Amino acid sequence: NIWVDQGDSLALRDAAWIEFGADPKGNTTDRSQWPIANPSYPHRTPAESILRLQRKLTHDSFLREGLGIWSSKRAALFASWPAVLSKTTTPGKRVSFAAHVTPDRSRSAVGVASVRGDGVIHVELVRADPGVSWLVPWLTSATADHRPQHVVIAGGMAAGALAADLEPLRGFKALSSTDVRRACSGFYDLVASGQVQVRVTDPDLNAALDAAVAAATRSTEREGWVFAGAPEADLSPLYALALAAHAVRGKRAPKSDAELLASAY
Repeated sequence: NIWVDQGDSLALRDAAWIEFGADPKGNTTDRSQWPIANPSYPHRTPAESILRLQRKLTHDSFLREGLGIWSSKRAALFASWPAVLSKTTTPGKRVSFAAHVTPDRSRSAVGVASVRGDGVIHVELVRADPGVSWLVPWLTSATADHRPQHVVIAGGMAAGALAADLEPLRGFKALSSTDVRRACSGFYDLVASGQVQVRVTDPDLNAALDAAVAAATRSTEREGWVFAGAPEADLSPLYALALAAHAVRGKRAPKSDAELLASAY
């Protein structure tokens, strides 16, 4: 065994750690960098293997995985975020709520979404505060006042512990992990395409949302990803908007009493 037990830690014995990487200023098409990043090229790792890897990965992923080049700056996940912010967007007739809780349960947030008359999705952050204890009473009161189409949470994440208390609410659903992944990637697509408008009128809520957006990354480069960030990052505002937007894009909830009555005539 090359590892030596030193109580609370392990130390290498008769071994060395060697890291290979191409010139950070190089580019992916410069084959002279390949043997620098991968000494097994071209004898054990042929050019075909590296080219195949390059085809399967994004540009940034190939820099990391293929050439050992790690960017010192993280590109913003939502590069077009400023373009979807609006002080004048207004919700449609029917709204959906979504709540999210940070993994350490230190903060919670609630987002609202609806489809406007022009088909664009309106979203807004309506509350983001410390703790969790306020969430169920607030949602219970808001549901009674506004009769939302949906009330959703990420069932497999921290908010899932509230599912039993939220179950009586009209339109409640604990989203599956698959739905949460679709919500995250779907919201990313909405922002990129400009098919969503984010209402920004409250300075404190705006600051919380901006911080979440700035801290967010993808959990993986592959399909089926969720928002991720540093342990101290509060992503609950971003998750709340994404889950709410997903809810209004999905299957409609049962019609309200007023709508059922109107349809009978």
